[in-house]
Amino acid sequence: MNKYISVRPMVIAVFAYIAFGSAQAEVSERVGYAYDKQTGAFLYSETHREVQKDGQLVTNTVSYRDDAGKVFAEKHIDFQRSLTMPDFQLVNAENGHVEGARGADELLDVHFRQLSDSDVRAASVATPQNGIIDAGFDRFIELHWDSLVAGDVIEREFLIPSQLDFYTFEVERAKIEGLDNYAFELRIKSMFLQMFVQPVLVHYDSRTRSLLRYEGISNIRNGEGENFDVRIEFPSPTRAQAESGDAIPST
Repeated sequence: MNKYISVRPMVIAVFAYIAFGSAQAEVSERVGYAYDKQTGAFLYSETHREVQKDGQLVTNTVSYRDDAGKVFAEKHIDFQRSLTMPDFQLVNAENGHVEGARGADELLDVHFRQLSDSDVRAASVATPQNGIIDAGFDRFIELHWDSLVAGDVIEREFLIPSQLDFYTFEVERAKIEGLDNYAFELRIKSMFLQMFVQPVLVHYDSRTRSLLRYEGISNIRNGEGENFDVRIEFPSPTRAQAESGDAIPST
């Protein structure tokens, strides 16, 4: 695989995908604001541009902006193959961090580069029956909402791109909640690895089931190649419609 991966082909692919075909799509946007979990300092914002067809999420393009509003990274997520194990590609043009996954029924191609001066590492791994990839975690919460709210502990294989493999995680309702939201915790199952991998905590509006807050390791990395430890706030519990009428290909 080429050591240098450009963000431009990914962006072209996104707009080409939306432009072709005759089916009508609904496009909405939501913005999250990421802060350092320890200091509270603002780190970046992330704008999610979601395309739905017939009420089904099809793609999500995420633009990451610094405090000056400049886009420094983009991620494209394609949910057509799977809502919980989507194909995705993240490219940080600022530091060269790249990660992504593209799969089929049996094998998943995963690649990762920590920084621009590192080599791209890649592997083909077996596709788990009930795995979770990247933003597929949000869809997983939606699909299993009632069970999680009832207190069930659900076990799933979660892709860690930097390790080029899946690891077993547990998801359950957390005890720390606000009056108007539910919190869910994602933690690695291995007692040994729990010493090194901190749990992720997500808060959802109890009525709209919209993501309000994310607390944990970010997929955005700093100049040294380390993941930020963040609190991401999504101020609006609803996703305001940005536009409609874009055409996308029929499936």
